[in-house]
Amino acid sequence: MKSLFEEMGGTYRQEGDYLIPNLALPDEPEYQIGKYGRMRRSYLKEHRPVLYASLLTSGTLHRHLAEIDQACNERMAIIVSDMARQEDVTEALKAANQMEWVRRILVTLLVASLCGLIRAYGGFESILAFIRRVFRGKRGGQLGIGLLVGLMDIATANNTVAIVMAGPIAKEVEEEYGISPKRSASLLDTFSCIFQGIIPYGAQMLIAAGLAGISPLSIIGNLYYPFCMGACAILAILIRYPKKYS
Repeated sequence: MKSLFEEMGGTYRQEGDYLIPNLALPDEPEYQIGKYGRMRRSYLKEHRPVLYASLLTSGTLHRHLAEIDQACNERMAIIVSDMARQEDVTEALKAANQMEWVRRILVTLLVASLCGLIRAYGGFESILAFIRRVFRGKRGGQLGIGLLVGLMDIATANNTVAIVMAGPIAKEVEEEYGISPKRSASLLDTFSCIFQGIIPYGAQMLIAAGLAGISPLSIIGNLYYPFCMGACAILAILIRYPKKYS
C-alpha cells in the first residue's frame, strides 16, 4: 500500500535500514538581494509573519524578495529620470550653479527613495487592498485610480511624481476591473492635475499667492477651474463617457 507521500508523487531513497524522502528545495534565481529586498524581508517578519512563513517553507522567499527589490530599483530609476527632466537637472545647470543642481538632485533622489520604501514596506499592497475593499465595478475602479493619484499628489505636491508612483497600482486596478489603458492614463493625468491645482502648498498655488501677496488658503474658494474639472471627470465616470473607453 502506497503512502500519502507516494500518492502525491514523492519518492524515497534507502539509507541503511531507513527510507528517506527525496526532498529538495526548488531552484532559486541567482540574485543578490539589495536594500529594498532586505527591507521587505524585515516588513514580512514583523507585520506579515504568516505570509513570511508560507514563502519560507515553500522555498519562494528569495524569489519574492528579488522581485520586490528589482521592482523598487526600476521604479526608482524611472522616477529619478522623470524628475531630473522635469526639474531641469542637467550638466549645464551643474556648471552654472552647482548648489542649485545639488538641491534639485537631492529632492529627486528623496522622492524616488520614498517610492521605493513605500513599495518595500507594503504600502502599495495596502492601497490596492483598500481600493478592492471600498470600490466595486468598473466605475468604482476608475474612481479608485483617481483617488489614488490624488492622494499621491497630496503626499508629494508634484503631479509628475504622483503619476509615476501611482502607475504600478493603477496598472493592477485597470487589469482587475477591465479598464482600458487609455482610460487609466487619462484618469491619472486628469486627477493629478485637479489635486495639484487645489493643494495650497503646490508650486502653482505658492507662486500665484506670492505674486498676489496673499495666503494660498484664501485662493481655494475661487478655484473654479480645478473644481469644475473634477466635477466633469467624476460625471464622465458615472455616465461612462466616452462609451468606447468605459
